[in-house]
Order: sequence, then C-alpha cells, then structure tokens
Amino acid sequence: MKKTIATILITCFCLLNAQIVMGQPLENNRPVVNAEAAILMDATTGEVLFEQNASQKLAMASTTKIMTAILALEKGNLDAQVTVSPTVLDRRSVYGTRIYLEPGEQLTLRNLLYALLLNSANDAAVAIAEHIAGNVDNFVKMMNDKAKEIGATNTNFMNPHGLTENGHYSCARDLALFARYGLQNPVFAQIVKTKQAEIPRVKAGLPTQLDNINHMLWLYDGIDGVKTGYTAEAGNCVVESATRNGRQLIVVILKSTAAKAMYKDAENLFDYGFAGFENKLVASKGQIMDSVSLANGKVLKLTLPSDVFATVSRGETSNFTFETKATNLNLPIVQGEPRGELQIYKQGKPFQTVPLVAAEKVELPLTLQVRTNLYLEWAVLAIITLILTAMYIPSITRRRKRSAARARDYGYYQD
Repeated sequence: MKKTIATILITCFCLLNAQIVMGQPLENNRPVVNAEAAILMDATTGEVLFEQNASQKLAMASTTKIMTAILALEKGNLDAQVTVSPTVLDRRSVYGTRIYLEPGEQLTLRNLLYALLLNSANDAAVAIAEHIAGNVDNFVKMMNDKAKEIGATNTNFMNPHGLTENGHYSCARDLALFARYGLQNPVFAQIVKTKQAEIPRVKAGLPTQLDNINHMLWLYDGIDGVKTGYTAEAGNCVVESATRNGRQLIVVILKSTAAKAMYKDAENLFDYGFAGFENKLVASKGQIMDSVSLANGKVLKLTLPSDVFATVSRGETSNFTFETKATNLNLPIVQGEPRGELQIYKQGKPFQTVPLVAAEKVELPLTLQVRTNLYLEWAVLAIITLILTAMYIPSITRRRKRSAARARDYGYYQD
C-alpha cells in the first residue's frame, strides 16, 4: 500500500514537473506573465491575442533600435560609406554596449546596422542617426514622426539607442507595431535573425565579430529574432518574432526582473499563441465583393487587392459578414485604383475595414469622350492663339515705330 501511494505521488510530481517544463503555465486559460507589461500579436492580422499593461508607458532600452533601423533602411543606401564623427566619444550620451567606433572611421551603413541589431552598439546608433539626418536631434524628430505614421500612441523618442533619458518611453503595443512594420522589410528580417556576423575594420584590435545578444534565437524553435534591451530603469526588455507552420507571432516583454524570466515569459506567450489560435481566410484576393451600377449604364466591380485573414481560437466557428461602400464613382476609372471599402463584421461586431479596388477599367461614354476631346481641342487652340498673339503684337508695334521713324526722316510728316 505504501509503495502504491509512493508511486502515485512520484508520478504526480513528474507530471506536474513535465507540465511546467514543457507547457505554459495558465491561469483562467491565460498564460502567466511575470513582467510589468507584455503583448502577443499576430503578425499577419495585427490582432492582439494577449495583453498585460500593453499601453503603459515604460522605458524600453535598446528595443529603441528597431525604429533606428527602420529609418536607416528607408532613408539610407546600405552600401554608402558612413564617416564616424567625434560625437561617438561623448561619454555622457554614448556609453554602454559599443563597437568602439573612432572619429573618421568609415563603415558601410549595412555593417553599422549589423552592429546596431546584433551587438546593440550604441555608438553605431549615433553614427547612423548623424548619417541619415545630419545630427541626432533631427533624427529623433524623424523617429517620432515615423512612430505616429505607423500608429503609435504612447511613444516618445529622445535618442536613437535607448539609453536612459527623461521623456524617452514606449509601450508594448507600440513596439509590437514597430516590429510588425520592420519585419515586412526583407533586409530588416534577415539581419535580426542573424546569429553571428563579421564586419571589416581598418584598425587592428577593434571588434569585428558580432554575436547576436538575443539568446532567444537559440532557445525557441522558429524564432525570427528582433531585439533585446536592458537598462537599470527599463529592466529586461525584448521584442521577439517566431514563425511556425506559416504563422508569425510577435511578443513584447517589458520590465522583466531577469533575462531568464523574460525569455520564459516570451516562450509561454508563443506557446499559447501557436497552440490556441489559428488564422482563417475571410476573403480572397481578387474576390468580387460588390457590383455598382454607374450613371452611364456601366457596372463597377469592386474587388480585394489582397487576402484578408482573421485570427480565431483554434476550432472556433466564427461568423463573418460584409458591408461594402463605394467611393468616388467619377469616370474614368483605372483598374486597381481604390474606389471603395469593405467593412467586415465578426460575430456581428466591427472587425476590420479594408480597401476595395476597381476590378477593371471603366471609360467615359463615347459621347462624353468626344465632347471632352472637343473641349480639350478648343482649350489647346485658345492657348496657341494667346501665345501667337503675345508674340505677334510686340512685332507689329516695333514695325510701326520703325515706319514712323522713317517717315519723319524723309519728311513724310510735317510739323
């Protein structure tokens, strides 16, 4: 009897331990996150699957460099030579993780991006900012403008690297949006998942080998990388992406007490997202969503420019309904140009609004075309007439003056 009880207790302990190691801890069917703030977002649909204080303004340390990289890729030439300025030696604003750039040193923008995103080099961030915008202040303005363009509502940048500074903050939701935006750039996506790279340096003894400090690349199957960060104020921070079976998820963890706990929180959220949700095709690219009768008797067909997906709980049967609205029905209509929008409802509630485009071109009726062409011909004739008149009148005036002068010389006029 004692052996049986002991066996049962040991078995229960093993099962419990296995659940802790292999699965994610759940509380009310939600993963437990120990960090201050976190979010889990589907990269394809942008839907939030889990959030904890996701809009809270917090210091975000070197996850700042996601935005620095986005601007470098959009505004710069990757093969351009960047000349390092003396600013990198200012230890009040550039300290911490560095590759020890020296004034006058030249590296390509591409190599500086590897140093920025793998090694998290703060001096590389400053060199990039000055190269793109002329100075750090101008670059920071560009960062804030781009953040608003992407849809951030709780972000304010004060520098390009993320070192502690008053007024420098973001939130888990905004950082997820930045990562989702950046990962659409193939160069960004390639760099952040690179585990190791080597950059050339002219002077001997300077660091050339760059090791990605994002340990999640080695810890979780399917990780695409993105960016880690740490300062005393921000704590341990990470923005991660992972792809499995064609689904890509984004996790942001802010203000974790330790790197190990941060990575565990991220792992738990990924497990929860991959196991509990799936993406469902709601409407297909090229699908005709509406046909609108035009005043001339012709029909405008409105279609989707891309597939529309929704993230649903695995096995969930969701009901989607549609409502279309045509806009700007003036002719002519060019194929592929936006001419309406589709409001999608999920379970009767507004879910997503997507643009609709013209499935084919619709030209003006022949009579209108003839009339339009006639008006155009008249307009062109009037312009030509005005030009010729403007050229001819001064000529006539000059000839008349010359004739009058000759008449006076030969006595044709008498005083």
